[in-house]
This record gives sequence, structure tokens and C-alpha cells, in this order.
Amino acid sequence: MRLDNFIDKTLNEKVTKKEKYEALNNDNIWIGAEFEFKLDTPLGGSGYSEDEYDSAMTDYNNYNESVGEYEDEIDEYVDATEDLKGDVERLEEKQGKLEDSVDESNSMIDDINSELEEIEDATWEDSNKIYPESPKDRKEFLEDRRDDIEDTIKFEEEEIEEIETQIDSTNDEIKYRENEGRYEEIESPVFDKYTYSDYIDYMNNAMGYGIDDITPEYGERLDHEPEYYSGGGADFVDTVEGSDILDDFPYTDYEVGEYGSVDQKKGDTTWGIESDETVTGDDISGMEVKSPPMKLPKFIPKVLKNMFSWINDIGYTDTDCGFHIHMSLDKTKGIDPLKLIMFLEEGYIYNIFPDREGSTWVKSVKDKLKTKGSLSKADLKNLANRKDMLIKISSEHTDGVNILDLETGHVEFRYMGSTDYSEDIKGVTDVIASYAYWLSLAADPEFKRKEYLKKINRVVNKMELFEAMYQTHFMKAYKEQDIHGISKLKLDDMIAKTEKTVKSLKKIYKIDKKTIHSLNQNTEYTRSILKKIKDTVNARLHNDDKNEPIYNAEVMMRMLSMK
Repeated sequence: MRLDNFIDKTLNEKVTKKEKYEALNNDNIWIGAEFEFKLDTPLGGSGYSEDEYDSAMTDYNNYNESVGEYEDEIDEYVDATEDLKGDVERLEEKQGKLEDSVDESNSMIDDINSELEEIEDATWEDSNKIYPESPKDRKEFLEDRRDDIEDTIKFEEEEIEEIETQIDSTNDEIKYRENEGRYEEIESPVFDKYTYSDYIDYMNNAMGYGIDDITPEYGERLDHEPEYYSGGGADFVDTVEGSDILDDFPYTDYEVGEYGSVDQKKGDTTWGIESDETVTGDDISGMEVKSPPMKLPKFIPKVLKNMFSWINDIGYTDTDCGFHIHMSLDKTKGIDPLKLIMFLEEGYIYNIFPDREGSTWVKSVKDKLKTKGSLSKADLKNLANRKDMLIKISSEHTDGVNILDLETGHVEFRYMGSTDYSEDIKGVTDVIASYAYWLSLAADPEFKRKEYLKKINRVVNKMELFEAMYQTHFMKAYKEQDIHGISKLKLDDMIAKTEKTVKSLKKIYKIDKKTIHSLNQNTEYTRSILKKIKDTVNARLHNDDKNEPIYNAEVMMRMLSMK
């Protein structure tokens, strides 16, 4: 059965001054405390912030990007050099062809000269026999031909000379580019301690490298990528132990360690000084101090005063800081979790520590009982099985009352803390006294048994009223939606019966009008009814053969059940 948020007032009972006094002097109760606070002056060195890591990564990426751009330029430069070598090969091939052409032309000139000599040396009669057309004409033709070839040779030799100049010039360019040119014309990325100081500092300090280990070779990429380190651990221990904040610590027996590393049990005297992510921060801006388990009369008021005085001397508390109390009983037959929660005064605690209400680290067990529990009336009346009840209440570590270790008799109360809790020793003492009273009450089945049963009955009564009113609203909304799975006559009859039940409950249990009004005006409550109607429509079942709704009055009643 679910309880809505408006059921609240009947769950609080006042603890008298006498009961608080007796609780504080109960030698059967063991107590341990976790004091979370922040330092006036952060110690530093506990770790490295995300900003520092991000800056290091920016430097790392920027440098490697510049190397990438440099490599691209080198590749383009090398490709261009190879193109020049190709140009040389093509020029040399052209040069060779021209030289062959010149040789062939010179050979042709030799042939022409030989023939001209034959013409000169021959007699007139012989010449006429050899050149019947005209020796003179043949001679003129050969001389003209020779002149043309000589002009061609001259042109080709000039072209060869130009090609040789081009080849020499290109080879010089290639030699330059393959040697000093690439370094003179392309700017290599320089990894220096000024441009990439964030990377160098982070790598040296966070990752333990020396500058020589992380400096790349000329034009090479950075091989060492920054890894994120949030600090803590040895850094926290070394920094705290190396500082002077523990010089005036009230107790000489202490151990500094990481969160949860200091083991404490009954009889120990060692205090734990630990890191805690909620207050420590990247520069050790705070910490958590855990007291060893001790008898309650010893803790109040001396230990509380000593610790608050020390905290106020070196630091302060704000909304990030919790003050958690652990309690157990020396002799007990067990603790009734429901009884503990039913008598607990959350409203009283929140009046003293208002900032803690609604905190992620302090979930209201009363709200959970009212809105998330699956307790039935039978559960509330049968309180014998505490383990089963514990499962139904479904405790979490961040509940205001953490009962995860209830079977060992250990309960953690997480309600106190926030801004200036270390300044309010009276309020803290009152709440601790109330904790002790509620714990003792929950461990004694006979202690205030009548009040316990009366309290349960009042809650059950409101649960019954809530169920009846919910059913009435639901059926009226169902009727207005004109869903024909059930007759209006049946609905009217059912509505009349539940309205009669509501009227009877109001009269019998004298439920105040304000509560009724708050229920009717609760928009979340109204939306939940309309949602149930919508879900019902969407989930309507049909007979496969007749394709007709199979709702009836009995099905409707089962849907209306809040269990």
C-alpha cells in the first residue's frame, strides 16, 4: 500500500528534556562520529584538477597537430623534389635525342662534303656522265642542303646547351632541397617549456616524468599522453602529515589515510583523518575526521567540544560538509527498524539543520516510507519479522538513517551537518541525545509499545482513507472517460459505497479538513489518477475470438487495488 506525501503529521513525537538527559548518560550506547569540514587555507598537492589536465591535453594535442602539419609540409616538399628529379630525367632524355640528331646531321654533312669533292675532282666528261642533268645544279643543291643541316645543328647545339644549364640548375635545386633546403624553408615545431608549460608541468608533477623524458626529438611527435589523476592517496597523506594542521589536534593517537582506509572497532583509541571526495577537493581544501567508537557519556560533551574547537580554529563547515553519527548498543536483542523510523523526528532535526533537508546525501526515510514503501496493513500489524521489514523499508547508504548494518546492531544517522554545524554544539547535542533515545526505544519491544501501536494505527487509518478517496476519484474519472468496459450502473454503485467509506473514516478517525483539502488540491495526486486511467485504456484486454473488452466489475476492483 502506497502512502502519499501529505501523510506527515502523525509520524513525529517529541522527546522530552528528561528523556534526552537520560539518553546522554546511557552507558549502554556506543558512538562514533564523522566530522567533515573544510580548511581556511587549502594545503594543495592532493591532486590535479580537470582544468590542469585539460590544459595539458590541449598542449599535447596542439603540439602533435603542429607536428602533423609539419609532416604534411615535408611530404609535399619531398614530392616536389621527386618531381624535379623527374624533370631532370626528361631533360636528359631530350638532351640525348638532340645529341643523336646532331651526330646524324654531322654524318650527313660529311656525306655531302665527300660528294662535293668528287664533283670538283671529276673531269668535265666524267661529271656529265655522273650527273647527266647538270653537275652544276647538283653542286648547288648539295651546298644548299649542307647549309640547312648546319643551321639545324647550330640550333640543336644551342638547345642542348640550354638543357645542360637546366639540368645543372635543377640538380643544384635537388641537392639543396635534399640537404639544407627542407630545414630552411619548412619551420619545424619547437617543443619548449614556455609554449607547452602546462603539459610539461602536468607531466613532471602529476605523472612523474623528467623534462628530458618527455622532450621529443626534432620534429617528432609527443609519445607520452597525459593521463587524468584526481589525486588523493599518498598525496593526501604526505601533504597532511607534512603540514602543521595536526600540531594542535586534540588527540595524539591518529592515523592519516585515504577514504575508508583507517579501520576502527570498539576498544580502539585511534582517530582516522581521511580524504573525502565531497570536501577534500583537488587542493586538499578539506577532510573527514573519524572518532574511534566510545561510550556516549565520554563523547558528550568533552570530545564534541574539543573537536569543534579544533575545526573552528583551522577551518569551517559549509553545505558540502556532513556530520554523521554512528551508534550501537552494548546489549540488545535487536533493533526494530520500523519503530526507529516511526518515532524519529525528521522535522525537528531539519529545523536545526535546514540545509540538510532535500540533500542528495541525506534522503528522508519518512518520505520513503510514505511514498516508496510497499508496506501493507498486515505488515504494520505484524512486526515480528524485523529482517523482512528491513527489506520492505529498503535502506540505502544515503538514507538519513542508514540501517544497512542493522543486523550487527549498527545504525548511522546522517541528518546533521552543513554550514556552521561546528558552531552549534547545543543543537548537535540535542540531536545526538534524540538519536540515542530513538535507538534505545527501537531496541526495547516493550518500551512505549502502546504509543507505537497507536502510531501505527493512525498511519493505517490515513492509509485506508487515502485508498478510499483515491478509488472514488478514480472511478469518477473512469466514468467521465465513458469507457464501456463496465456499466455505469455498476460504477455508480461502487462510487456510492466508497464515498460512504470515506465519510465513515472521516467521522471515526476525525481526519482534519486541511488534510482532505490538501489531498483534493494535490496536482501530483490528480495526475496519478489520470495516468492510471490512460494506462488502463491503453492496456485494455480483448477477447481474440469476439474482439470485445473482457472488463467486468471484479476486474475493475482489482485495478482499483492500491496493493
